[in-house]
Amino acid sequence: MDITITISGEAGQGVKTIGSLTARVLFDLGYYVVQEESYHSRVRGGLDATTIRASDVPHHAVRQHIDLFVPLASSVLPYHRPGNGHEAEIGPSTRVLCDGKSGIDLPGVIPVPASERAVALAGDTRAANVFLFGAMCHMLSIPLDVAVAVAHKVLPAKILDKNLPVLAEGYSQQVIKAWSLPQRTLKGQLLANASQAMGAAAIVAGVKFYSGYPMTPGSGIMNYLAAHAQQYGIVVEQAEDEIAAANMAVGASYAGVRQMVSTSGGGFALMVEALSLAAMTETPIVIVDAQRPAPATGLPTRTEQGDLWFVLHAGHGEFVRYVNAPRTAEDAFTLTLKAYDLSSKYQIPAIILSDQQLADTLVTLPRWNLGAVHLDRHLAEPGTYQEPYQRHALTPSGISPRLVPLQTPWPVIIDSDEHDEAGHLSEDLDNRQRMVDKRLSKQRSLLEEMEEPVVLGKGSTLLVGWGSSFGALEELVLDNAADLRLVHFNEVWPLRTERLLAEMASARTVIAVEGNATAQFAQLIERETGRRIDRSVLRFDGRPLTVDYIAGRLHKLEVI
Repeated sequence: MDITITISGEAGQGVKTIGSLTARVLFDLGYYVVQEESYHSRVRGGLDATTIRASDVPHHAVRQHIDLFVPLASSVLPYHRPGNGHEAEIGPSTRVLCDGKSGIDLPGVIPVPASERAVALAGDTRAANVFLFGAMCHMLSIPLDVAVAVAHKVLPAKILDKNLPVLAEGYSQQVIKAWSLPQRTLKGQLLANASQAMGAAAIVAGVKFYSGYPMTPGSGIMNYLAAHAQQYGIVVEQAEDEIAAANMAVGASYAGVRQMVSTSGGGFALMVEALSLAAMTETPIVIVDAQRPAPATGLPTRTEQGDLWFVLHAGHGEFVRYVNAPRTAEDAFTLTLKAYDLSSKYQIPAIILSDQQLADTLVTLPRWNLGAVHLDRHLAEPGTYQEPYQRHALTPSGISPRLVPLQTPWPVIIDSDEHDEAGHLSEDLDNRQRMVDKRLSKQRSLLEEMEEPVVLGKGSTLLVGWGSSFGALEELVLDNAADLRLVHFNEVWPLRTERLLAEMASARTVIAVEGNATAQFAQLIERETGRRIDRSVLRFDGRPLTVDYIAGRLHKLEVI
């Protein structure tokens, strides 16, 4: 079973509510769910859409073709016409469920009196989306009691009672039962997006201080941690701007408090000075950059993989950093934990590259085994460092014993100027060279901590991708395993290239697949290996890379 449902309307019509109800009822029935969000940057009007894919096997991406379409307004139809390249598409086989007064005239339309009955039963036209949810459940052969149970979980208590009769009457509509979704058993799973996964991982890592300034799509982590702040003893500080947020994070980490900062590219641009401060003082920090189309404000609510070169080179001067780009929400949890571990171990900045698609897309994933997680804070133990204590002591590994203030009677001295081993400002030029060499020498050991990329398929055409493109690429390659092969990275700096070079050597054609306009990752590969990737599939219109989009471009390149 594999079904795609798209609910689309104008901002303010309750698309999020009916989308949440639909995703949850399919999850509770025991199906693997992917729920992708698409929305314009406005409070009223425009387009809000959610596409929900439910299947009996796991997926990490939605499909372009819609099986069941629920438009809440006729104004959204142009966004879903075939060939527009922007949203999930209606086709000849698409069934359309809508309010009879919406003015929607499409083949296969099933009109129901949603707004009329919402006013009669609940006194509010906004309850029409609950009516449509009930009719949808009837079409999917989902039992009414399952739908009601989900309404109790999703709808706010203050509107629940008046919406239950609306749900029941929607379910009673004489609509065709077009699908049959039997109850399945799905144990040990949860429904979450990457923002929630990273927030949960931060809690597990022992984060006690979050600082940030709201910026879509990076605000999901702030919202998650704020919702759990009291439970886990976390201070969540909405700073006056991103400069302050990043400097607060450096201060908190110096004091021995695990911290987190999340933002998008425009906010990260303001954090660059603090990034260099963390590098010079060898203070571990973790920053999440949830990418969106740029430059400037760009498309605030859309997705792109456009910040790779920026985060690799952000900050003045030369210093070591760790950069990862999670493939999925499950991967985001694991890589966030790794970011904290490596940042603390090597006393460097760690940057997590998310994006709008990854940050906002809900997906079924295994529950986290929190009991198996243990993160070393990598603080020096008594007897492992020389006295008097020197915060920046020269060592063969480049990693100095780290203490935090009040851990011992010795002062912990740092300086944003170049400094000596004790942390005092120094303009000695020989000392300067020793300190630069010390800080950069961490790169060798850090590189050994990087995982090799995932390799799928056995075809002679090799696709190379990174980050959130994985869901679409995985599905495409597994469906065409004889023709296609995939090398996919989730740790992008330092870059391990041994496996990549071996796969490139045996490939007939190598194609980079990226969500940006200039093939940034392909450029990085060429810089690091000298091997040029001549062909690419790029998307930079604000929409995520999908199976259909990539396949269409590969057909034009005549490789499948």
